[in-house]
Amino acid sequence: MNGNDGSKMKDSKWVRDFEKSNDKLVLRFLKANGVRYLFGFLFFAAVNLLQVVTPRLTGDIIDELYKQNPDLSLIAKFAIVIFALSIVIMGLQFLGRLTVLGAGTLFDVLMRRKLFRKLLTLSMNFFHKKSIGDIMALSVNDLNAVNRAIGHGAMMVSNTIILAVVSIVAMGETMSYKLTLMIFIPLPLLVFTMYKFGMVINRKFRKVQDRFGELSGKVQENIAGIRVVKSFVREESEQKSFEKVNRANYDAEVEMALVNGLFMPLISFISSFCYLILIYFGGRSVIVDQSISIGDFVAATSYITLLIRPMQMLGRLLGMVQRGKASMGRIYDLFEEKPDIVDHKFNQNDVDIKDNKLKGKIEFKKLNFAYNEKNGDVLKDINLVINPGETVAFMGTVGSGKSTVSNLLIRLFDTPERGQLLIDDMDIADIPLKTLRGNIGYIPQDNFLFSDTIRYNIGFSPDEMNDEQIEEAAKTSDIYDTIMDLPDQWETMLGEKGVNLSGGQKQRMCIARAVAKNAPIMIFDDCLSAVDMETESRILKSLKDVQSKRTCIIIAHRISTVKDSDKIVVLHKGRVAEVGTHEELLEKQGYYYKSYRIQLLEQQYGVGLKDAKGEKK
Repeated sequence: MNGNDGSKMKDSKWVRDFEKSNDKLVLRFLKANGVRYLFGFLFFAAVNLLQVVTPRLTGDIIDELYKQNPDLSLIAKFAIVIFALSIVIMGLQFLGRLTVLGAGTLFDVLMRRKLFRKLLTLSMNFFHKKSIGDIMALSVNDLNAVNRAIGHGAMMVSNTIILAVVSIVAMGETMSYKLTLMIFIPLPLLVFTMYKFGMVINRKFRKVQDRFGELSGKVQENIAGIRVVKSFVREESEQKSFEKVNRANYDAEVEMALVNGLFMPLISFISSFCYLILIYFGGRSVIVDQSISIGDFVAATSYITLLIRPMQMLGRLLGMVQRGKASMGRIYDLFEEKPDIVDHKFNQNDVDIKDNKLKGKIEFKKLNFAYNEKNGDVLKDINLVINPGETVAFMGTVGSGKSTVSNLLIRLFDTPERGQLLIDDMDIADIPLKTLRGNIGYIPQDNFLFSDTIRYNIGFSPDEMNDEQIEEAAKTSDIYDTIMDLPDQWETMLGEKGVNLSGGQKQRMCIARAVAKNAPIMIFDDCLSAVDMETESRILKSLKDVQSKRTCIIIAHRISTVKDSDKIVVLHKGRVAEVGTHEELLEKQGYYYKSYRIQLLEQQYGVGLKDAKGEKK
């Protein structure tokens, strides 16, 4: 493809239709690129026609040499013609491969784009049940297998059909069509063998891809959690666990290798019977019947070589197609996945939101929620109203449901019933996802950063941001001075997940990203846990102006983080245990008061949690 192919491809109607469809993708692509494949077919047809000429010229040279007075000038002319044909064949092969393999590369580009777009539309439930390793196997190995079937496979089909037809005609003209047909006696056995092996190859290759996905997932998981592995001295046990997965992958690969190891030699063995038939009956035609010359016999031997090659190609082609078919089946399985979280999920009408901007009122009405029915409700009977511009904090022990609140607000999961969670008096499911999430600035617990520049990470928003907005957000989150101290400042490249930053720096970078978005609703999901008390105080002071203009949800376990909130909601076992301001909750002397006392003792005296509880008693 040339430099302009990208824009042409994007504007093509067939590309738009291809991207919208999830069925018969290979057929759609072949149909849309029929002219391209036709040209490739014509190039290969010309190559194979010219290849048949060389054995005929070789036979003529041998017949000339067997004469009493051979014409050396004629032999030289034949040699020059053979050399010229080789050059032409090389050029035509280049054009044919460029055309067909280029089409395969185009299919690969479109499928990767389609696959990536599909992954972005899927809900969190999909990523909970599908490992990263399996997704990567789909994105790399399976697409490569399909690409080979579309590119190399199509090229081999062209060569096989044309070369077989041309070789048969040439042999029939050189010897006899009767002898030529006799050479094809092993063909039914060849077809039967390929049919039987084809089904086995499909099944074995799919198993190989599944095992490779498990292996990739295991490696990815251990690399991502290498600090945990090392800190718990689990290297040996993880190595043993890896060996089990690696062994399963090895067994699957060996099974596939055994099938391939038997398949190709068996195809060659069956094909060799064609040689036996030619040598016996062709030899009789030369010696006994004298119906053909020695040159014709040599030419026929070359033809049979050309003929057997397509037969053996059929074996390789079948294996390639079956691998591609198995991989395409896995890809279709992914395309058939339906996202759980979509617009118009309940067939509701569109709501009218002025300028797609929300005011920020949030209301929970008898909200119950469970990630899994077997494990019971995480949130139970939540009733709460948060007015625009209010800062409301959620506190509670681990597993009390704090982070579930943020997951529901950004609609990573749906409430079990309509009317349980409202934003601006609208059911959250009625608000288009793009509008909802575009109006929320979210700072997650895991502090995820992309492998790109600091400028890119802070300015990560659907709307274009200028340098002034990015710098102001960095100052607000107390990360500006740190950025200025770096050699490349805003153009500093971050490692994977921001690995070249400390935990506190990553958290402040994520806060800056959310602040820069300038959304009417802000969610701070325990995002200050990795910074020290002094830094936390500076960040909260800088965020006061931001909070005053927005609805802010703060999820935290530190009293110092939430004490200045307009309202503090204490969750206990999924229920609202207490609601009030810092002072009001202290007066109640309930869960919040106990947490306050424990944290105060830890701060003042460095007393552990156990001792603090003992003193309270």
